[in-house]
Amino acid sequence: MIRNIRTIPAYSRSVGLASLVLIGTVACYNWFVAPHTNYLRAAQRYESTAEDLARKNSVMTAGIAEKKRKLARLQAEFAQARELVFDGAGAKDFFNAIEAAAEKAGCAVLSLTFPSTDKKPDSLRRGGFLRGEHAKLSVLGDYGGIIALMDEFQNRRERVVIDSISIESTGNPGAPERRLDCRMNVTVYIMQDEEASIHE
Repeated sequence: MIRNIRTIPAYSRSVGLASLVLIGTVACYNWFVAPHTNYLRAAQRYESTAEDLARKNSVMTAGIAEKKRKLARLQAEFAQARELVFDGAGAKDFFNAIEAAAEKAGCAVLSLTFPSTDKKPDSLRRGGFLRGEHAKLSVLGDYGGIIALMDEFQNRRERVVIDSISIESTGNPGAPERRLDCRMNVTVYIMQDEEASIHE
């Protein structure tokens, strides 16, 4: 009986020692190994996320660069087109100067009228802020003078459109200075800002 009592403590010590070793191993894993494992996993996730962000950033940068090139191209095209149209004051000056231009070409202005037109801006129909201003012009002169007046219109930096033209002879066909009655429909285009277009 005494012998059995002495063997139990030795077994308990072995179990206790094994428990201590197991606890120490778990503690060492939790203190030293697990943090590094978690750090490595976090580093891998961070690296994957960083690569994904870098790819997205590269795609976005390329897209922005392409849009900037397209915007620069559109701005250049707009600047070129802008030179072909009048502003409001320029159109007014053009029509006021028609009589002087006709006299310079050797013609006389018989009439200059502005037919009533739809005042709704073309911008609301075609997507650009242009308004067409139409006029009916009648001049009296010889053939060379009428051609010179038309050249004066066509040689302007701004575009002047002669929509239609009709020429009739006046006076005696056998007269040395035969005069021609020329009637033409003229259109100029006026660039206006959005406020002017809407509130006109």
